Amino acid sequence: MAYTQARDAQLPLRMSQEMKSRLQQEAKAAGRSVNAEVIYRLAKTFDGEFDLAASQEPAPTTLETMAADIAVIRQLAEALKWNMRY
Repeated sequence: MAYTQARDAQLPLRMSQEMKSRLQQEAKAAGRSVNAEVIYRLAKTFDGEFDLAASQEPAPTTLETMAADIAVIRQLAEALKWNMRY
């Protein structure tokens, strides 16, 4: 069953920084996003009940990654600029 944004449920999740870092490393090595890596690993625990291919979204391109990084940097710069005023 493929995932689509319109029907995806969101689940806020807390984990140790060590686990998050490991997931990030494993996701990068597999060419998946961290979200796709978590879904992939969770789906594996359900004995074939879920389609693992559905969790294998393509990894973002370098330009997409750079654009996301730039957006975060802009937000941080704006927050810093705002904080420096007061």
